[in-house]
Amino acid sequence: MIRYLARFTSTLFILGFPAVQMLGEFKAPEVPDGWVYYHDLEIGTVDGVTLSMELVAPGEAPDGPLPVIAYIHGGGWNHGSKDVHGKRLAGIARRGYIAASLMYRLTPQHAYPAQIEDILAAIRFLKANAATYHIAPDRINLWGSSAGGHLASLAGTAANDVHYNKHGIREDQTESVFSVVDFSGPNCGFLSSFAARSSSMRAFLGGFPSDKPDVATEAMPITHVDADDPPFFVAHGTDDRTVPIQLSRQFVEALLKAGGQVTYHEFEGAGHNITATHPEAQEMAWEFLRKLNFPDKETPGTE
Repeated sequence: MIRYLARFTSTLFILGFPAVQMLGEFKAPEVPDGWVYYHDLEIGTVDGVTLSMELVAPGEAPDGPLPVIAYIHGGGWNHGSKDVHGKRLAGIARRGYIAASLMYRLTPQHAYPAQIEDILAAIRFLKANAATYHIAPDRINLWGSSAGGHLASLAGTAANDVHYNKHGIREDQTESVFSVVDFSGPNCGFLSSFAARSSSMRAFLGGFPSDKPDVATEAMPITHVDADDPPFFVAHGTDDRTVPIQLSRQFVEALLKAGGQVTYHEFEGAGHNITATHPEAQEMAWEFLRKLNFPDKETPGTE
């Protein structure tokens, strides 16, 4: 059974109604019994763009507030959508977490720092609405891959360091997160030859990195690493031709040097999409999250 909520033009599905509904290209997934799928949950408006998220949360209050896993999609900061990860969110919910998929403005229409400002706005929204959706506000975990991994890592390291524009969205809330899972994120090297050759990087920074060294430096998660950062899980494939593995090695080294808590895995022969060839990588990430969020449970879940 699924309960499904969207904006005012959508339909509420409960009890005997169909399990899914099409909204253009969108299809709501099956979620655990008693949980609700919220589509296009509005966060706020920035420069004429309405920010929103997907959310799967219990319909009724559980025994206690639950941790969140907020997924940040990849796509070179220039494509991708929060709307295509419904099955992922349902799977997250089955493990006992509230699940979110976050929207951010894309390049080339919007350059840095629009993307990280939108992610931080979503974090503040989740905290501000913790009671409504049964969220433990001090246990918001970020999970991203590629550009999404970069944004997750930047949120984890820079939230206490850079004064990003909050655009009037839930400015009373903090932006700290409980942990970060990063698959193949480009978390440093923005002034390297790798970055200079990347059209995605140039669009993200709003120009050649060499012409914007201050912007490029600020946009790197490694710049903001310190002892206050949350625990990190970092994974990278040795044959990644999109984001060089050396970038993760340097980032992890910086985290460790700062005294951070890091779980790092390199996957021999894996390319940019690690889980396509090494599905065990995701289970390692899940175990990392379980130890932090459910230390007294071997296998958390709703079913």
